[in-house]
Amino acid sequence: MARRLSLPPRGGRDRPLTEELQQLADQAPDNIVALDDKTFPKFLEQGHEYAALVPEYQLTASSWRKMGAPLPLYFIHYDINAAPAALFFHPTLGPNATKADPLAEDIVDFIENATGVEVTLYRPIDWKKHGMNAAIVIGFLVALRFSSHYVWAVLSNTRVWSAISLVFLLIMMSGLMWNQIRMPPYHGGSAQQPEYIAPGFQQQYVAETQIVALLYAGCAFATVSLVTRVPAIKDSMLQNVVALVWTMLLVIIYSLLLRLFRVKNGSYPFKLLF
Repeated sequence: MARRLSLPPRGGRDRPLTEELQQLADQAPDNIVALDDKTFPKFLEQGHEYAALVPEYQLTASSWRKMGAPLPLYFIHYDINAAPAALFFHPTLGPNATKADPLAEDIVDFIENATGVEVTLYRPIDWKKHGMNAAIVIGFLVALRFSSHYVWAVLSNTRVWSAISLVFLLIMMSGLMWNQIRMPPYHGGSAQQPEYIAPGFQQQYVAETQIVALLYAGCAFATVSLVTRVPAIKDSMLQNVVALVWTMLLVIIYSLLLRLFRVKNGSYPFKLLF
């Protein structure tokens, strides 16, 4: 297991060790000193007046080297399989969930707070990422150039924008943003008895938002059909039958939606069929 240590001296009694560390750091290609079983006790186990840090990234060491090392701060690498260490795993579920990995900026903040040594971070340019972004932009512009007529026909179509707006509203009304912020599980319960509707209005599952979105979509589709499709039917008998079918479908779907609200809160007072 790799370990990197930064060592800022605290006094003058260990000056020979400091000078030797400086020499090893200058000779190291990545500015990180490699320790073995013999040099580790020499620099760390015996008495010394400098602090030791176990960071995670080489970026901090390379940034320190680019600064010209104005103060004697050293990064050391020691190949060992077991050492005192503190590992922190962020929660992946619940209100405090996060997917962020530790960054070199966190290491720099820790060094500055622990030792008072200021480190300027030099993060290298990710040319691969910028190249991919440039290729995507160029490809999009080329495709737009040769298909601008068709693109404009689609963008100027009111039905397209109506459909996009309707889908966006259904997604937002179903609780998508709540899921993005709280990161809830897909369902509760167990694998044998899954629970798709969370009790109470303060929590919900991902599956629950999908169910709500489908019910809202069914109500919207039935309403739009009653307003736009049914009046266009010429046969009066057929028009009445279709209107009755869509009306019953709307009532059934809306009854299911109210039933879902009653499952979440038993004191919800409204219902239709169920």
